[in-house]
Amino acid sequence: MNKNGIALIYTILITSLLLALGTGLASIIFSTTASLHAQKEYTYSFYLAEAAIELGKKQLHDNPFWYTDLNHQGDLINWLKTTAKGLTKSPKDGYTLKIVKEYNTPILYGIGYHGKSCAIIKLQNNFFEELE
Repeated sequence: MNKNGIALIYTILITSLLLALGTGLASIIFSTTASLHAQKEYTYSFYLAEAAIELGKKQLHDNPFWYTDLNHQGDLINWLKTTAKGLTKSPKDGYTLKIVKEYNTPILYGIGYHGKSCAIIKLQNNFFEELE
């Protein structure tokens, strides 16, 4: 029996196994990191939306008839994200908040943007509701 080359075959098999394990581990780490980054961005967006609600409450305290836009029709979330006129502030580069108060309604919206994330909070009759 000729056993020449068997060590090479074992080396190739072990290397392939280690490479597959390393690739799987790298994939798990990458997806976990991406998930944590998205969660962090959403948390920042949520806090920005809360800050927008607080600024809106101050505006309404100073002027009870204050509003930023006329009443909307159709898809509320899309309207708030895109075409709703609101008071927009950027406290820091990459961080944006928007306050939307419709004319003659008791509803105040706070929208926070950070990175690719967006959070929307609705305040109505002193009750908060997270819309997105």
